[in-house]
Amino acid sequence: MLLPASVAGAVIPNAHRAGLAAGFMGFAQMAGATCSGVLLSLLADGSAWPMVLLNSLFAIAAFCAFHLLRPRPAANAALVG
Repeated sequence: MLLPASVAGAVIPNAHRAGLAAGFMGFAQMAGATCSGVLLSLLADGSAWPMVLLNSLFAIAAFCAFHLLRPRPAANAALVG
């Protein structure tokens, strides 16, 4: 459910370069999966804890990125008024 919305979010600001934006989203998804797979294989110790740790770290990173990169309503109101 999330991937189509994120691709649309990447393509809409770059409508004149829709193929480039969609291709970069695909590249970023595959590169992220590859890097996380390599990192998980390096941390593997026979238990599920490395996977739990990586999932937790990625969730925290996504939460921080969302809150740091989202537009601020107060900043938009200050620009207008």
